[in-house]
Amino acid sequence: MTTVRDHLKELKDRFLFIIIIGVILFFVILLFSGRLIDFALRSFDITASILSPLEYINTEISISISLTIIFLIPLIVYNLYRYFEEILPKKIKYGLAIFVSISLLLLITG
Repeated sequence: MTTVRDHLKELKDRFLFIIIIGVILFFVILLFSGRLIDFALRSFDITASILSPLEYINTEISISISLTIIFLIPLIVYNLYRYFEEILPKKIKYGLAIFVSISLLLLITG
């Protein structure tokens, strides 16, 4: 039988894993955010004007944070599901499977 301490340790380990992946992902995206900005400006034929020296860096950081959160949401949902999997009734598991399947289908189709 697992104790409350074991459950809290598992939850801590899962969130620590998510935070580590998030930090790594943030810096990788930050490394390529300049290219993403240039690609978006060229693709949509937009002329950008930089009004302060830190505006470009602020934009890179904002894009990195946004994309990191977008990429981490599935990992967070998966880890929360795995944590609560033992206590979820079968109806909820079935409903979650349908919800995730429809969400993925909608995501792919746009």
